Amino acid sequence: MIRKLIRNLILETFAEDMQNVTSGKEAKQAFAKYVDQNEFKNGILVHWVGGTKELANFLENPRPKDEISCNFYPWGGHRDWMAEGLKKPVGVIIEGWVTYATKENAFTGYQSKKPKGKEAIAKWEHQQASSGFPKRPYEMIKDKEEYLYNLRNTDRVKFKAQELEPWGAKRELGDDGGFWGGIANIPKHKDWNEVIVDNWKVTGIVYGAEGKYGIRPADIDKMNAIGDQYGLSVKKIGRMF
Repeated sequence: MIRKLIRNLILETFAEDMQNVTSGKEAKQAFAKYVDQNEFKNGILVHWVGGTKELANFLENPRPKDEISCNFYPWGGHRDWMAEGLKKPVGVIIEGWVTYATKENAFTGYQSKKPKGKEAIAKWEHQQASSGFPKRPYEMIKDKEEYLYNLRNTDRVKFKAQELEPWGAKRELGDDGGFWGGIANIPKHKDWNEVIVDNWKVTGIVYGAEGKYGIRPADIDKMNAIGDQYGLSVKKIGRMF
């Protein structure tokens, strides 16, 4: 009962802090006050890169100062597919510092591209060389009212890893379960989680399902060759069906 009381107090305080945020940066600062980084050792963080070509490029030019988006998968879970998973069946296991975590797609957008203009380029290059590029929740949402609603919705942001799985660790469908007709009326963006990670390193290579719903045996051979090159293990995670 004491633990439950403390837990409820923390949730209430967290919700109060989130009600006052006005930007993704402030939301991440509020999140940092409550997150337990050890929670994210109870599973794996996967950054889905695409295919074997994208995997080779990612490992050849890592930028650990740039924040990246990952999915969190609890140990013993079955989910193995990113939203729109057929486009990105190959990923890397990441260890790093979790700066934000949501139960759904956080719409963080993509990494900063090189801007135009001398002054803007100089600022961009300085950031690239120093602290790297941040990712912030709901950057892709332009409507201010909707933007603030998403930032302040504590049903979405989670600072404990076990709270991230939308449909439970025992679920046997991949992230695109709703897309493939497994669960009716579930928007695709609600059928996965997004975790922002900073100061990361790659510790392994993973892939989703094989065959019709995933990669070919030849791709697995390529991944094994890339893994040997970088001293990384390669493994399949979860199952599609």
